[in-house]
Amino acid sequence: MDPPMYIKDRSWMQRLLNRAPMAHLKDDKPIMFKDHWGAFNSTFLMGMDFDFLMLDVVIITFMERETQREVSVNSRVILAVLLAYIIDQLLFWLRGYLGRRNLSKHTLADEAFLL
Repeated sequence: MDPPMYIKDRSWMQRLLNRAPMAHLKDDKPIMFKDHWGAFNSTFLMGMDFDFLMLDVVIITFMERETQREVSVNSRVILAVLLAYIIDQLLFWLRGYLGRRNLSKHTLADEAFLL
């Protein structure tokens, strides 16, 4: 089997309708599409959007409440949003790192290959 033979570009009609190629489903050949826009990467946190939103609300509310007594803080909201952003980025990085490590541990792929 020649792998480049099975890696195809989606036609504009397949991208528009988001459909699988019917001609290749009848054959016993595998087919893979190139992911030019990184659509696969955006599915890693799918279903956790509400959890991250609630985490951001809790962080911003906590920072807003705790910095009310502090007179030296000029913009409490900007500080709270910045802290929520930093914590979100840290959690995204941690989930990606641990996910790659777990994937390389349970498959034959090396962790350097997954970068």
